[in-house]
Amino acid sequence: MLTVKAPGALTQVKRLYGPEQWLAHTSKSGHWIHSTEPELLVWAIQRVLSSAATHPELERFVGEYILAPRISMMITRDGERLFSQLTGQPAIQLYADSSTTFSPKIVDAHVEFEVDPAGTVTGLVLAQNGRRLPGPRKM
Repeated sequence: MLTVKAPGALTQVKRLYGPEQWLAHTSKSGHWIHSTEPELLVWAIQRVLSSAATHPELERFVGEYILAPRISMMITRDGERLFSQLTGQPAIQLYADSSTTFSPKIVDAHVEFEVDPAGTVTGLVLAQNGRRLPGPRKM
């Protein structure tokens, strides 16, 4: 008997020809896995759970950073995606270049997060058009 304590990991389990014959439908990939291949089912469940896991390493970047008296950059997170939004502009997705540097794909720029020895994000630097604009984190 397989017990799954992962809401959303499986959308359906169908019994075939008795209690030991069944198919499981994975919600993430949309594949059917037969009970004669339990290692595939375990792999599918682990994959769903790992993709649904929160990303605390991204959460530490979320906040508002002051770039000028009337300009700030808001960093937000949606699942495993990080977004930046300058005052008066739409939000754009950032992609990781390193553990503390991110770049959008639609603009030639990058954001470097400043981290203290304890690992706390204290500010960022927006590098664009040959300029480097520091922005302390608003507390």
